[in-house]
Amino acid sequence: MSNARDALYNLADQENETPQETSQGLTKDDVSSAINDYFVQQQEAMQRAEEQERSRKIAEQREVESQERSEITAVVKKSLQDAVSKDKSFAELVKNSDLPGGLVDYIAEVGEADEAPLMIREIASNEDYKQKLKRARTELGVRKLLSQVRKSILMGGKPHIPEIMKRNITNYNYNNSPDDYDKEYISDVAIRHGI
Repeated sequence: MSNARDALYNLADQENETPQETSQGLTKDDVSSAINDYFVQQQEAMQRAEEQERSRKIAEQREVESQERSEITAVVKKSLQDAVSKDKSFAELVKNSDLPGGLVDYIAEVGEADEAPLMIREIASNEDYKQKLKRARTELGVRKLLSQVRKSILMGGKPHIPEIMKRNITNYNYNNSPDDYDKEYISDVAIRHGI
């Protein structure tokens, strides 16, 4: 009986001594290392949370842009369908042209819905534009071509501002202009000349 009691006391004494030894075995470096590890883990967790929030916002923004693009494209398609139903020559031109189907999406990005039939008519009837469209390898190339077509339509088929109009455009001198003058100048020229 006393042996069992002595064994229990010995075990209790060993347990009481072990934590004291380990607590005395910790140094300042161990404590500071543990604190640094904690802060590093907190910082990494914050960075992961920020990255997830950024990616969520980007995905949300892309979704909104995609929805807006699809709504605008639907309006352009409706405008083209109305033009096809009203104008038989336009319907025949569209039917006989080999224009890509994705062109409507690009037109929705570049122009207005009521300009779409004019842009399609211009591209389908102009061989130069057709060839440039076939050679365009990137989305940016297609957009630039459509912007050029739109500008040509808005200017009545003239690729440049006529000389008589150039005389009426005031000279733009960046050095003599206030900071916001360039925006006003471009806007004024665009409004006065329908560009």
